[in-house]
Amino acid sequence: MFSVPRNRYSVLLTEIKLPQGPWPKDPKLKELGRYHQVNMLEAMPPYTYALFTRMLGWSRVEIEALLAAIRKELCDTSHHLYTKVRIVYGQKPS
Repeated sequence: MFSVPRNRYSVLLTEIKLPQGPWPKDPKLKELGRYHQVNMLEAMPPYTYALFTRMLGWSRVEIEALLAAIRKELCDTSHHLYTKVRIVYGQKPS
């Protein structure tokens, strides 16, 4: 955890490892992993279509094939993937 001296600001930074899928044994991490997996699966197409059609000139069929492969990999519980999440919060100086 990172902290800025109190005489100036009160800011805290916390880093956590968030699993990408329901593979952890810990029930809390398993639930967080499920939510994160759903978030990743729903957010992927809009970002992919925008970037790959405008910048790379890919067709819709090519993108759909790529997304199908990515979905398959993300749903495979034998891959233990993590995302590093940084949470920053603070208090306004009084």
